[in-house]
Amino acid sequence: MRVQSLLLAFALLAFPVPAKEDPTPGTFDVQDPQLREDIADCIAKGVSWLKAQQKADGSFKPDDTRNPCDNDPGHTSLALLALIKCDVPVKDPCIQKGFAWLIQQRIDHPYCIGVTLMALESKYDSLKEGLRTGGKAAPARKLSPSSEDLAWASKLVDRLLGVALKDGGWRYVAGEPLSDSSVTQYALLGLHAARHLGVPVKSDPFHRAGDFLLKIQEEKGPETPRVTEGADAADETSRRYVHQDHARGFPYAARHPITGSTTCAGLTGLLVCRSVLQEDREGQDRAERIKRYEKGIWDGLAWLDRNWSVDQNPGGSEWLGYYLYGLERVGVMTGIRRFGLGHDWYEQGARVWTSKITPQGERQGSWAIDTRDRMEDTPFGLLFLRKARIRGYEIGELPEKQKSPEP
Repeated sequence: MRVQSLLLAFALLAFPVPAKEDPTPGTFDVQDPQLREDIADCIAKGVSWLKAQQKADGSFKPDDTRNPCDNDPGHTSLALLALIKCDVPVKDPCIQKGFAWLIQQRIDHPYCIGVTLMALESKYDSLKEGLRTGGKAAPARKLSPSSEDLAWASKLVDRLLGVALKDGGWRYVAGEPLSDSSVTQYALLGLHAARHLGVPVKSDPFHRAGDFLLKIQEEKGPETPRVTEGADAADETSRRYVHQDHARGFPYAARHPITGSTTCAGLTGLLVCRSVLQEDREGQDRAERIKRYEKGIWDGLAWLDRNWSVDQNPGGSEWLGYYLYGLERVGVMTGIRRFGLGHDWYEQGARVWTSKITPQGERQGSWAIDTRDRMEDTPFGLLFLRKARIRGYEIGELPEKQKSPEP
């Protein structure tokens, strides 16, 4: 088994990078033919179930009535994002009705604003999953949103920046004085999506959010060798370690426990901030920021390696679906396929999703992991299985490969 961590070493030197994925849509990069068939079947059933949940007005409502955000547009945005990423055409009546409803809503919650901007970006994203050659992503094309949607995106950005907290991040619960890593990642993803739509978002909000995420990351962690080369995970002599990282995870917020889902959230946020630095190429402290972000990223990846699981959210008793979706974000954004030795996030995670789909009845094709809301877990499952790209991170070329130094 070849270890893929060397790819990330170059990836962090030259963000953004092309993620190594199967070149043909629908083939899914796994060796087991039965698993490939199961993945395709689950995506088809998941899309069918999700589309059937749309209300007459075009919205998607929570499946769990206990959810405090019953009337939140976030469910509609997340459903639209998942459907478009699973190749439902933008001209499909389901997508058209969804956006027609969404643009009429007053969206104030930072999570919902972030996901709405991501969905809006996907509506215009011409870089589809199928437009690849030889497994590499096609060059990015400039998005051309309508004047109405561009004005909408600009208003959403202003609203999102207006609710940022003093510590640099965003908070799920209104009125709380401290930010959390979960909503902060969605806010950053939304702001980055807005940039691609043509909204002039400055780099300062990304810098402040990056500082916040680094501040709440664990201060110390056990030394963890970074696998940079290796032929066989079972053969100690074939491995070469040239770096020692420190496994440091991210909490939900300051003084909260470290979990897998929140570590993925922190990593996603830092990866966005790192990408903005690469895009802008300006600022006197740019080199120092890149160094700090990369240390935080490597140490966060080391935490995932040491605490690896796809059967549960490490450090937490719930939120497995959200954690698995977080692994997909980190895996796609870094272009890495295996964490440490042999932790194949996609194949192992896909086996979980395909085994937990509701097999029959009126809810056939949906997911409710940890008895959570099906209108959240089903989009998460679809986005994971489809390995939905995030625009901007797959653009660029890797530098010439250099021989790793001897340990």
